[in-house]
Amino acid sequence: MDTIPVSPTDPATNAGFDYVGSQTCSVKVGHFSYGTIKFIAQRDPGFEDYVHSWPVQIKYVDTRLNSLRVTTSSKKVFPYRDGYRDNTTIKLTVSGVNSSGVKVPFSAKVALNGKTILKKSSGAKAKSLTFEVKVNPKNYVTNKIRVTGTGSTLETRAKTVLVDVALTGINKASVLVSQAAVFPFRDGFQDSARITVSASTTTSPKQLKTKGTLVVKNTVGKVVKSWNIKHSGTSSFVWNGRVNGRIVPGKYFIALKVAGPQGKTITSGTQIKVSDQEAGWTAVATDKREWSISEGDVKSVTAKYNKITGEASLLVHYWRSSYDFGEVNIGWGKTCNSDINELTASTDIYAVGVLDGYVSDHKFGKWGTRVSVDVYDNKTVEYTIYGDHIKNRNFACASISTWWAADTYHIDWDCDCVTRIYNEDAVSVKRK
Repeated sequence: MDTIPVSPTDPATNAGFDYVGSQTCSVKVGHFSYGTIKFIAQRDPGFEDYVHSWPVQIKYVDTRLNSLRVTTSSKKVFPYRDGYRDNTTIKLTVSGVNSSGVKVPFSAKVALNGKTILKKSSGAKAKSLTFEVKVNPKNYVTNKIRVTGTGSTLETRAKTVLVDVALTGINKASVLVSQAAVFPFRDGFQDSARITVSASTTTSPKQLKTKGTLVVKNTVGKVVKSWNIKHSGTSSFVWNGRVNGRIVPGKYFIALKVAGPQGKTITSGTQIKVSDQEAGWTAVATDKREWSISEGDVKSVTAKYNKITGEASLLVHYWRSSYDFGEVNIGWGKTCNSDINELTASTDIYAVGVLDGYVSDHKFGKWGTRVSVDVYDNKTVEYTIYGDHIKNRNFACASISTWWAADTYHIDWDCDCVTRIYNEDAVSVKRK
């Protein structure tokens, strides 16, 4: 605490009362921190045994300009007249603040790309100043707006903001295909390719109308398929891999050209292969002898083979589901004789007439298998073999034979004591 001594007042000049009167003193506050300062006037007690004190508080405020705060209505404009941020007049709001962030009086000037264009002063008031700066709508550059402020003691501070004048157009594009090759055999395996086009804009996320084409070309540059690109964003197209309805194997190039209302044309592309090597086949057979549940068990069989993935499957749909025992023999090979086919497998299906039916005894040897049984609800059994040894085989046919048995008494599961075999079905599925 600083102490400032004050000389006593002559009693003769104060009607006989000691220490009556006024005294003036000055204090230098330059070394104080900004904020509230407390002063206490205190009388020396002399012969009295108590002290008189008179406190007072004043606020010590920093009026110097420490920094400028500048906000802009936009930092990027698109003069193309489509209603999207095309106003090229930039509104600036400028405040001068002291070291505590409190507004102080100041004056300011604004320069656009090095040339002073506006000046204003807040006068004695601590308030914000507003400026309107118009940038050239035909000059697609980054504009530099520099604000220089001057405080009450002639201190200066400056702040620069950048405003881009941009074209309304496409700035990036890409082409993606769903797979590297197409097998146009219409067998359900990669018969066609999905081509996805993406075109992003300078005005993202605003979508733009565009002019563009997506084409598929052969190795000599001839266009075999084309589509129009009418807008930015993502578009999807499907190509069936055929040329005039025919399978023409080889390498094809997919090329994209797209442009927005302004700016340059953006290109992108990729390639895809069309194969005349059949990836697999699918066929469906119906046992012509069995048109209802009263005539037999198997309603239909669907066979699928994919030599690329190495997977062969049969989906059997049954008429009936209320018997107690079933066995399925499956054969894949060059003929429809499951006894001599190269790949055969069988499975026993127990308790197919109840909801908790399950599969037991996968007799598949060295071949991988999957079995799905849903005889109770949907009357289906799906049997699949898979693995590297299944790839690239020349399967011409798949066959399935089922045996159904009923025991009106008790079945001893430890013995093969089935009383009678009442039916045997054999359905063959030939490839298309």
